[in-house]
Amino acid sequence: MFFSLILILSLILFILSISFALKGKKRYYYLAAIAIYIFSLIASWSIGQITVGLTSIFLALAIGYSLNLIKTRLQITICSGIGMLIGLFVVFFIDDAYLFFPLQLLS
Repeated sequence: MFFSLILILSLILFILSISFALKGKKRYYYLAAIAIYIFSLIASWSIGQITVGLTSIFLALAIGYSLNLIKTRLQITICSGIGMLIGLFVVFFIDDAYLFFPLQLLS
């Protein structure tokens, strides 16, 4: 029950932080990346490995905005594409034991 509550709260936090980031508060992409990683960590037995790939998209956007590399829609698309490629690489080629290492520390 406790993990279900954390799962739902992390999903709500992810949705809220994405909505704030899309409204112009770009620092919320970091919070979105952390929230989706927590969601992936808890849901690792079902859809967690797929959603962990989303983490890299939001981290790429957050880093791009933090370093002032993103100014146009084309740059947003390129940065999102790079994050998506990194996410696909992570999902297909990196073992779950490394993706969800904090879960191993809890056991």
